[in-house]
Amino acid sequence: ATTEDAPRIAAITYEAMRSNTPLADTSPFPADLEGAEEMALLMRRGEVFFIARCGERAVGVVRIDERNEFRHLTGKQAYLEISGLAVLPPYRRNGVGAALLDEAEAHAKSRGVQSTLLRTTLEVGLVPYYERRGYLVEQVRQLAYPGSPTVLDAVMVKRLQPLPPQRSAMRPARRAPDATR
Repeated sequence: ATTEDAPRIAAITYEAMRSNTPLADTSPFPADLEGAEEMALLMRRGEVFFIARCGERAVGVVRIDERNEFRHLTGKQAYLEISGLAVLPPYRRNGVGAALLDEAEAHAKSRGVQSTLLRTTLEVGLVPYYERRGYLVEQVRQLAYPGSPTVLDAVMVKRLQPLPPQRSAMRPARRAPDATR
């Protein structure tokens, strides 16, 4: 995604978060979600966003960035945090979220990172989904945002398998038979 996509990213994030709550008219998320300007600024600072499209329509988004807050959960190793996974309601349960996670994890592997980390609000009910994708709950903490109910934040980590080594198109030279035998 580019900074030109920032308004679409903000709109998808807003709509997905607004409709992703177990309680009507109550959201566990901060009232002030990031708008297009904030999204564009995050991109310029190096955060990477991936957009899922259905035809020409943007229907989902995820972002990934290097963080340090939870290094104690990744064996003190560098990790990339996946956040902002959002899919518009009519496109949910069709593999869009899984494809976005796959893309974010592939990006992390390409950067040589051994773990990805994400956080999810327990009350939203997505922990089993992420567990099926290989994430383990490593920590649960209580969070309170001004103007929102207190929630439980599950910090989940996935150990990534390294990318297989690139095979060269050239074959190694055969060793000449040992003539001294």
